[in-house]
Amino acid sequence: MIGLFLAVAASSHRGLEATILGDWCAGSKYAFHEEFSLEIGEEGHAFHSWLHQRSALDGSWTLTGRTLTIRGANGDTMVYQILSATKSRLLMREKNEAHSETYVRLGKCRSFGGPIP
Repeated sequence: MIGLFLAVAASSHRGLEATILGDWCAGSKYAFHEEFSLEIGEEGHAFHSWLHQRSALDGSWTLTGRTLTIRGANGDTMVYQILSATKSRLLMREKNEAHSETYVRLGKCRSFGGPIP
């Protein structure tokens, strides 16, 4: 029975990881990133973000359960709880923040005014 639980948990993790891979853009006024990409390549898990079509933050990411941790090359770390994820919509909340952030696939982005202070 434990083996079945572990197999389902591992499958669920891979499913969530596959769902969040790719390009995302701001879908709500509380979104911190205008655009970002989660990739897996030869170098590992890569994170890239852009603000007004200019590179903003590069680094790496890990997914542990439903916790997405982004580590910037500049030393910054952001920890998000993934609240829901589909192929077209990602809803997550950064640790200790009151508002959740919504991201959508490129092409359905909202105009970006930047994060609310």
